[in-house]
Amino acid sequence: MVKKVYVLLGDVINSRGIKNRKQFEKKFQAALEGVMEEFPDLFSMPVKQWKGIDEIAALVKKPGSIYKAITAINKRLDPEMMRFVLAKGEMDIVPKVKDIAHLDGPVFHDAANQMMKIKKEKWLFGIAGDDSKEAKALHTQINCLLLMRLNWSETQRRIFYAYAETDNQEKTAKKLKITQQSVSKTLRLISATQVLELEQQSIEWANDVFADQQY
Repeated sequence: MVKKVYVLLGDVINSRGIKNRKQFEKKFQAALEGVMEEFPDLFSMPVKQWKGIDEIAALVKKPGSIYKAITAINKRLDPEMMRFVLAKGEMDIVPKVKDIAHLDGPVFHDAANQMMKIKKEKWLFGIAGDDSKEAKALHTQINCLLLMRLNWSETQRRIFYAYAETDNQEKTAKKLKITQQSVSKTLRLISATQVLELEQQSIEWANDVFADQQY
């Protein structure tokens, strides 16, 4: 018996370059646990390591909200970053199984093949099993937003993340123990206000478009 699902796969970019593997694995596990706590209603099965310490997999309930999870994981792993694939397809049903590592089906193979494809083409996000114009639009939006962050420095990302939480330059400066002028200059340089607005618009659009595809 099979079931239609959305599967999220993630793979750490340039994981072979990580020097302290034990320290990274602790950080990796903490990131996954933190995302599950932050988004308890987004996944139908916990995000878990998948075929090694630098890959993850999860069953997704709400595909329209996937950008939130993607950016939350990358924020916790910074300066490391992951690329992701969202795949729609069939999974073999195994009663009472709670660990995604014990599941199988065509959707997992489609996701793995798409991951290989986006690695080769240097994308940060891919979609498998859905050729609709809405899926193509989501692919474009998320890649554009992730590629912007990829080109920022670690310091710029740190200031952006702090500002996104506080929405206040003075609070951001105090939290990071830097000057308000430094915060302001960095936010202008990376167009932080516009990026945050684009992210919000993209999330609202995706939640609306994919509202009837929740599993």
